[in-house]
Amino acid sequence: MRKKVELTPADIDLHQAAMDGDVGAAQTAFASGANVDSPEEEHYITPLLWACAFGHFEVASFLVGAGADVNYADENGDTPLHNAVSIGQIEIVRLLLQHGADANHLNASGHTVIEAVAAYETADVEKRKMVIVALLEAGCNVNARNLQMNHQTPLMVATETAAEIGNLEIVRYLISKGADVNAVDDEQ
Repeated sequence: MRKKVELTPADIDLHQAAMDGDVGAAQTAFASGANVDSPEEEHYITPLLWACAFGHFEVASFLVGAGADVNYADENGDTPLHNAVSIGQIEIVRLLLQHGADANHLNASGHTVIEAVAAYETADVEKRKMVIVALLEAGCNVNARNLQMNHQTPLMVATETAAEIGNLEIVRYLISKGADVNAVDDEQ
């Protein structure tokens, strides 16, 4: 279990700047002594996790440049990469991967990073493809199984999503990148 850390006023300002996407305020907070990896108490969310969750590239880039841990996981085991992938933020995904983010990380619920792309229904399909390309180029396993949902692969998750929204592009794309069409989950 992680030790609770009391945030300083500068840390609080940095968290707010990350949520707001205000790079100037983030720089000011950092110059005032804010810790780029200071987790808020309730869910252990760092400024970088906030910036990635809200799609604030400039703030994320500043925080990474200032030494923020790109693999820091919140209480759910989600990393900044999980957050960026979940909203289809390709620029942040690339930034994180270039700085060593783990493309094969499983969160505390056993969900893979690539699964988040496969499951996301509302992101632009082209952005989702670009995110998948970036993940695969970084060594992500296209056939990685989650530890929940009967050990499904990204292709299985994408197929379920495609059935719900009526769009097979991500399914076809995963197959073109080597997804195992014969894989079965634990219910088969």
